Amino acid sequence: CYYANNLLHYLTFDRKEREKHMAENINWLLARHPDEKMIYLAHNSHVGNQKKQTGMWLKKMFKEKYYMIGCCYFDGTDSFKQYALGNSQPVINEAIQGSYEYLFNQIKEECFYLDVSKLTEHPVNQWLFRPMLMRNYGVEPFNYYHEFEITDLSRVYDGIVFIKRSVPL
Repeated sequence: CYYANNLLHYLTFDRKEREKHMAENINWLLARHPDEKMIYLAHNSHVGNQKKQTGMWLKKMFKEKYYMIGCCYFDGTDSFKQYALGNSQPVINEAIQGSYEYLFNQIKEECFYLDVSKLTEHPVNQWLFRPMLMRNYGVEPFNYYHEFEITDLSRVYDGIVFIKRSVPL
């Protein structure tokens, strides 16, 4: 019954409604399992606390119980993109100068986790508290025209996972 009642929300092209109902789905599941915890994995543009994103609705519902983790990478390979484009362009280009990913790549670690929520602004890390470009890439193989968008990392995510080279297993 739940799926029949909510199917139309997934068929609409209204992104705001879709994002809101994705959050309501999570709330519905957790209401049926109140002693459980959940990990919600999705594209950065869904999990973050920005206007019209699922994460915004989840933050309103769960307050501090919702911890948002974004994922960044410098470059890599995308098997879906490779498949969708007929093996012609599997490469995800290097992050551009002026992006968080470009700066994270300067760190020697191959991957790391940064708990942004625990940071306080200081002259050495003030760039983390300023809007910059961040890769906005999901499973769509044809979105190069807006691969990076201005994001305020410290307001949108509680933490960031950075991977220098994203390679499918």
